[in-house]
Amino acid sequence: MAFQSGLTVLQLLLTLVKSAQTLARPPISNHHIGAVGLGSSDRIFFGSNLEFPGLPLHQSVHAEQFLLTNLSLNAEPSMLNLAVSAAPYGHCRNSNNN
Repeated sequence: MAFQSGLTVLQLLLTLVKSAQTLARPPISNHHIGAVGLGSSDRIFFGSNLEFPGLPLHQSVHAEQFLLTNLSLNAEPSMLNLAVSAAPYGHCRNSNNN
């Protein structure tokens, strides 16, 4: 897919970050974070941050955590490349503002 579009793999991952951000559920911090990873099988995986109303913000799921869980659930042995929309974000950014 990257080669067909004329993009490098890293450029392709960066273009997919916005799509991963749309999957985020951040009702507390309102920071939509997306992570995209290239697995060793050449499959691409998404992750996004998840926050849960009524729970402390430190109980949220980071986009990178979601991404690694996605790789694991799909029996992907390793990740070769990672693109993420921002750092720090979510509860890390809010903690730094206190």
